[in-house]
Amino acid sequence: MAEKTKREQLQEWKDRIELGILYQNEYGQTDKWELYEKMYRNRFSRGTLPVNLIFAFGKSMIPRVYFRNPRVTLTALKPGFSLKAITNQRVCNWLLDETGIKKEMKKLVFDAFLYGTGVGKIGYDSEFGYDEEQTNPILDGQGTLSQFDKKTEEYLEYNVNIKPGMPWFLRMRPIDFIVPWGTQDVYSAPWIAHRIMRPYDDVMADKKYENKQDLKPSKIIACKGAQEDEVYKKLTEKEKWVELWEIRDVKNRKIYTVVMDHHKFLREDVDSLQIEGLPIESLVFNDDPISFWCTSDAAYIEAQQLELNEIRTQAQKHREIDLLKILAKKNTFTKETRERILSGDVGALVEIETNEDIRSVVTPFIPHIPADLGPIGQQVIEDVRHILGFNRNTQGDYMTGRRTATEAKIVQMGADLRVDEKRDVAADLLKDIARKYLQFVWTFWKGQKKVVDIVGPDGMVHWVEFKGEEIKGEYAFRVDPENALPINTMTRREEAKELYMMTRGDPTLNPAEMSKQLLQQYEWLEPDQLVMPQQQQVPQPGYGNNPDQPLPIGDASDVIMKRLQERKAQGDASV
Repeated sequence: MAEKTKREQLQEWKDRIELGILYQNEYGQTDKWELYEKMYRNRFSRGTLPVNLIFAFGKSMIPRVYFRNPRVTLTALKPGFSLKAITNQRVCNWLLDETGIKKEMKKLVFDAFLYGTGVGKIGYDSEFGYDEEQTNPILDGQGTLSQFDKKTEEYLEYNVNIKPGMPWFLRMRPIDFIVPWGTQDVYSAPWIAHRIMRPYDDVMADKKYENKQDLKPSKIIACKGAQEDEVYKKLTEKEKWVELWEIRDVKNRKIYTVVMDHHKFLREDVDSLQIEGLPIESLVFNDDPISFWCTSDAAYIEAQQLELNEIRTQAQKHREIDLLKILAKKNTFTKETRERILSGDVGALVEIETNEDIRSVVTPFIPHIPADLGPIGQQVIEDVRHILGFNRNTQGDYMTGRRTATEAKIVQMGADLRVDEKRDVAADLLKDIARKYLQFVWTFWKGQKKVVDIVGPDGMVHWVEFKGEEIKGEYAFRVDPENALPINTMTRREEAKELYMMTRGDPTLNPAEMSKQLLQQYEWLEPDQLVMPQQQQVPQPGYGNNPDQPLPIGDASDVIMKRLQERKAQGDASV
């Protein structure tokens, strides 16, 4: 079979992207995404009195699922790797903080709630594709200068959480992410495509891209739905943008960049970030047995949202006409008499001349508000709680009626079960991100050695130095889903007091650090000024005792164990 030409390959990828968009539109129901966005933003049609269920239940669910303090715990799966596991754990948790994982995971939780599927991208060094050929001497081969234009020294990338020589994780808009038909998850996808909008001048200045001689700004975007709006159309009249499609092909382990109305590949390289799979993660709460694109919580309660709005709007209109009306025979009242009747005077006397029964001449008319509008509206809200697995307590309200402690506990456990499932899915996502982070560290941190402080098996702080490949190994990752539970200041303070009292006098723990942790729960105090410095808190001379004299990771275990034995021989009670 004759090898396909570059033009034929390019056209095949364009056709695949278009089919992937159709797959997303059909199974993801992207035509509804704009509606859900407007509901969340409280943009309902004029004349509607909304009760925003999408916002209320979304804001109740999201804080219970994302992690306020993302942390992973590593356990070595081979003998002799315990110290390396501690080092990897220290590095990984530092990276999770440094790269803003907390905010990005919160965005993914919101996407899963609103659109059904949240998608995130794991990268290294550059937001728009790591290129090992563009080395940065300052980082000793661990990063590049692709974030800058070497000629003008202007920025080409603008995300402050993406740094040279560092892994990163960013949420992608679901509308910008495409998978082929039949894909059920990113782990089995043969390829993925990510739409990127970049300023035309930045694309032309980025050295990763080639074949740009005839490249022109994009006028029509390929993705339809929530992001096709008038703002973009007006923007492109004054500013030049390019719609790039970044494709990662698992079959050939390559990365391509194409523009739908351009006749050449802008990029065709080996994808160095495909280490044990694609650098893509997804988050779904309502799995679909046949599709990657899942049904969102917002979609499940769309009908109830519209129904409750209609009920409240009808009740509002009834109240508008629910004012006392007076029916009277024509010419019964003079102008002065009408004014006295309609005045706000209490006990105003109005006399009329008539030989008929006054009730047949004048009678009040009181409109009626249907009494069932209130109960029906409450039933709609209860339906939503049943669909999403929420109760009043979950939303921060008290359950009505008398309940025994056992009944209340059973109800709360039932409500927590649904939220716990979402929290567990988010914990799996965090583990996968952490695993990818370390794989990038092991692969790309191969030049200048890094230095971190760890707590060794002797309970002391040690400084160790390493290269990425030196700490590579097999580790079990664990994330405690309870870390996502909301904890207020009082709860944290009480737990700190309890822990302080329980561990007071324990020779294996640092008393100054325990006091510092307790004092940190009181915002008006400055722990560093109150806690007396101790010898073990100040870096000591000697290898491993300060950051300027770190221990090589290969020798650290033997040195620490030797020092531990020496302390035991000297009768150190804290060992």
